[in-house]
Amino acid sequence: MSQINARDGVNGRKLKFQMMDDAYVPSRSVENVKAMLADSSIVALQTCVGTPNNAATLGMIEAAGSGMALTSVLPNVNSWKMPIVREYQAAMREGGITEFSGTGLEAYMNMRVMMAALERVGRGELTRAKLRTAIATLPKIDLGGFSVDFPQGSPFVGSHFVELGVLGSNGKMLV
Repeated sequence: MSQINARDGVNGRKLKFQMMDDAYVPSRSVENVKAMLADSSIVALQTCVGTPNNAATLGMIEAAGSGMALTSVLPNVNSWKMPIVREYQAAMREGGITEFSGTGLEAYMNMRVMMAALERVGRGELTRAKLRTAIATLPKIDLGGFSVDFPQGSPFVGSHFVELGVLGSNGKMLV
């Protein structure tokens, strides 16, 4: 996000990231989402993690016409064979972060999709409805070897990427 803001944001808009920890407890997710939806300056939710958490909040998110849940299988965060992984690692190193995670890569990829949607909205008024429409109508995006596309509309499955790997004893994927 700092890279995007350093380039004057998206269409002149600086992005602000607000993180709320739900400790992977669905009832806390519901309270967090209620608070964010009550704040009109928040136009999207992203990188919401956990199937039970998303199931508990999806109805509220859809009723508010805001954001969407995007879940995907990601490339190995330690493999340099895909450009998106190299770009993610370079961006993190630029920010002083040298430990990489699947959650971090997912957040980075989600931000790239969000940036494309915000660019699609244009310079006019930014609303949740406009952003949701922009996301739903995005053309196919190549994020560096990882394609995101929403050709079917709802339920907005953006990727069919699958990479098989082996989880090592250290909790990281082995190449």
